Amino acid sequence: MTIPHASECAPWVAANTHGCPSNLLTCDVNAGAVLPGAPTGCTVSPTAGFCLIGGFCVGTGTIPPTNPCVICDPFASTTGFVPDPAQEGVQRIDSHGNCTFCHNGVDLPCPS
Repeated sequence: MTIPHASECAPWVAANTHGCPSNLLTCDVNAGAVLPGAPTGCTVSPTAGFCLIGGFCVGTGTIPPTNPCVICDPFASTTGFVPDPAQEGVQRIDSHGNCTFCHNGVDLPCPS
């Protein structure tokens, strides 16, 4: 297997990561997240304080709009959202008027 030099990864990274200024990414052929479609051996690591999730740079503390129970916490994972301990067990009313609560990063219906 041929491992590309970081300079070979850089053009692919620039074209396939969204919302990530080039100074927020480190192209590293030895460590980091392998992005779908990346050249073999090309990995990407975001700068400290950011997660690289699905090709998008996400800042620490970002909560995705589709799941209020998870958060970008680069100390726990730089490649995916993790359960937000501050939201564990918290009940809320969703946009449809339904009661939900967080359990292990999953937004569940409140018990009856």
